[in-house]
Amino acid sequence: MPPPKDQKQGQSGSSARELDAVPPRRSTGQIPVSTGKSHGQLPQIPGGKTPTGQIPIATGKSAQGLPQVSTSKSSLPPVTSKSSNQLPQVGAKPTRTTTGSIPIQTGSTTGPIAIPPGGFDMSKVNRAHMTEVQKLQQDDAFGSWGAQRKRANYIGNTTNPGTMKALQTEEEWIDPDYNPDGSSPLPECVGRETWRALKAPFTSHEGKRTKVLLEQVVNQFAIGNNDRYDEDAPGKPRGHIYVWDVSRAMGCEVPHFSGARELSLTQTIDWLRHEGPMRGWTKISESDVFDIAERGQLVVVIPKEMRVRHMAIVMPQEPAGRPLLTGAGLVVGVNLDMQDLFGVTAIDCYYHP
Repeated sequence: MPPPKDQKQGQSGSSARELDAVPPRRSTGQIPVSTGKSHGQLPQIPGGKTPTGQIPIATGKSAQGLPQVSTSKSSLPPVTSKSSNQLPQVGAKPTRTTTGSIPIQTGSTTGPIAIPPGGFDMSKVNRAHMTEVQKLQQDDAFGSWGAQRKRANYIGNTTNPGTMKALQTEEEWIDPDYNPDGSSPLPECVGRETWRALKAPFTSHEGKRTKVLLEQVVNQFAIGNNDRYDEDAPGKPRGHIYVWDVSRAMGCEVPHFSGARELSLTQTIDWLRHEGPMRGWTKISESDVFDIAERGQLVVVIPKEMRVRHMAIVMPQEPAGRPLLTGAGLVVGVNLDMQDLFGVTAIDCYYHP
């Protein structure tokens, strides 16, 4: 009878591929520690785990014999607080007092700065050794308002820098007996360029309005004999430039610039209609313009028809019929009928006190 076949792998029995016997389990369910080495067991590593599970620290050198790193600090040369030229050494820290405050460092190559009694006299400071920023800081814009006013007039600013006393002193050079008749413009009131605002000699301001001043302001520009108000091209009048110049001299500017943008005739008319009432311009009836112009206040008129683009100024006159205008429209001149100047008779009137 042939011998019985081997039973399942892992059970008791003999076979050519006999496996290592599995250690029996205890009643507690734990597997006892094997004390013998298997055929493929690796060598034990020095410093294995202790019964507590921790690996002890190796005190000897490793197999490669690497040198141990020294933990002692290298001795550095002592740092002195000051160098030979009495300057503080880089990296040196000042000693603190018991209160925690840092004492004042004394000693300097140039010596202490002696401040004279009462401080320095800035008028005696040599400006050649000052930077541009220091020169600008030394210049007082309020004490020297002339340069500021010149810049403001150059760019067309509506404000008047400086004090009213200075403005009054500037206007004293005008001969009170001199009255421009409008036959020729004053030298300050000419020039075709519009990027520069004119600085007219005769001016009028709120609280200083008279009929004579209004006539002087208008006549100094001599609109009928001034090429500044000639047309830019056929059908492109300069009525808004004339209103700009006169209103600036009257201290109630109808602007020619909005920021850096130059306004056209149409845009200037729209400004007067929409923004003018927020800038002190009041819309009035045609019957009221005579009294207002006689008091020396500025009255600007524009056609009611939106498609007709013109601007003009009411001259002081006796109330007789329709008001006479001065401006640059279909014709250029003074004391013109609105039909000749605008081509229409329906107008809107605005005045500034």
